[in-house]
Amino acid sequence: MTVETEAPAVRTITSNTGIVALPVNGLGNVGLFMTLAGVTSGQFTFEGSIDSTDGVNGSWFVIPGARSNLTAVDTASSALSATPAYGWLFNVVCFNYFRVRATAGTFGTATLLLAPGERVPPPFVPAGSTAGLIVQGNTPRDAAASGNPVYIGGRVSITNFTAMADADLAPPATDGAGRLVVKPFSPNELDWQATMASDGAAITTNTVVSLIAAAATYRRYVTAIQLHNSSATATEVVLQDTTGTPVVIWRGFLPASMTVPYNVEFPTPLRTGSGTASGVGLRAVTTGANIRWSIQGFVGY
Repeated sequence: MTVETEAPAVRTITSNTGIVALPVNGLGNVGLFMTLAGVTSGQFTFEGSIDSTDGVNGSWFVIPGARSNLTAVDTASSALSATPAYGWLFNVVCFNYFRVRATAGTFGTATLLLAPGERVPPPFVPAGSTAGLIVQGNTPRDAAASGNPVYIGGRVSITNFTAMADADLAPPATDGAGRLVVKPFSPNELDWQATMASDGAAITTNTVVSLIAAAATYRRYVTAIQLHNSSATATEVVLQDTTGTPVVIWRGFLPASMTVPYNVEFPTPLRTGSGTASGVGLRAVTTGANIRWSIQGFVGY
């Protein structure tokens, strides 16, 4: 066995029980590169010790090394019969010794280069500081923001985000003034409302009247509707998705000669179909009703 006391170190292993050790106390990392000659199915285990004083005694643990070609992380090599086209980098912080130990194979000569990385510096604590961890940046409180420290904030959302998949990370949303969106369903900019086009333009027949036009690529969601039937004829009313063949998404009933409007809020918003532009329409089932209306909602996926 060869115990290294200086670095960098070039040493050899010539048997399937050979060991090369390197003192690493105070080092941050160690690189390992090897050249094989006359070795068949040689295998090597990578180990570190926190209490060894000579590279032989003490307790030893396998430690992982990242291949220099970024293809794997190993605690031991595969069976090698030729010089590998990569090396390994090991984090040896807190270890006293690092070693490479042959465990199997037919051996000629394995030449190992053990290349130490930078030594770990002691923590820097400025004079007058009482803490070892300091957050630094060039923008003090109440000064003009310049980008340092890194900002923590939300994302302005005045249009719909591109649709995200289930379990994707999503940032907090704000309106155009930077206020965090905490209202239900959507930012203010994605809300919509509609009402009768003019005085007297009430719904009086059993045909679908469009209340709000389609929103390209998005659903229309309905959060509330206000209805008033001033006719002596009572009627059932239906809200419909106007995409293609109208599909009923809500039914209600309006008595005759109403004196106050009928206000309906939907705790779970009604929604139109997805995958195509969708609008919302209203139909009075009984001809002769005289329905005035207003409707509110938002657009979304």
